Amino acid sequence: MYEKAAAAGYPAAMHNIGVLYATGEGVTKDNAEAMRWYKKASDAGDPLGMLELGWLYAFGEGNARNCPEAVRLNEAAVKAGVGAAMNNLGLLYMRGRCVERDYAAARRLFEQGAALNDDTALNSLGSMYNEAQGVPRNTRLARELFERSAALGYALAQQNLRDMRP
Repeated sequence: MYEKAAAAGYPAAMHNIGVLYATGEGVTKDNAEAMRWYKKASDAGDPLGMLELGWLYAFGEGNARNCPEAVRLNEAAVKAGVGAAMNNLGLLYMRGRCVERDYAAARRLFEQGAALNDDTALNSLGSMYNEAQGVPRNTRLARELFERSAALGYALAQQNLRDMRP
């Protein structure tokens, strides 16, 4: 069905085929093929395709690393209102990957995603406060953010809650 929809020009189907190849669900796992489908989705204007392709470019998975394209695609997905893109671009700023490290920019992006109730952005913002990365340590706020993320089912936030120092 996804192939039919993709052939009809439906960008979300292109993205979903990419996810299947990235995860190996129903097909042999193939990052290069996932990237090819994410590129099709991205070229067709799908912000989730942009998100996935940008992440692959940032880490050189399925193809050579392409930092300028990784940043451009994540910024486009952020402009489209994708909370996960706010998280991913924030992670790039926090880690200094593909961009100069900028904790303030990371925090702003995580806060934008958290305002959309994005589980990954809530967790990342919680990590900033728990580890005092560019912000004063605030374990109460970190716990609150981890709890919100964990309530949305994000496993890493659940682990972060278990790992928090009392």
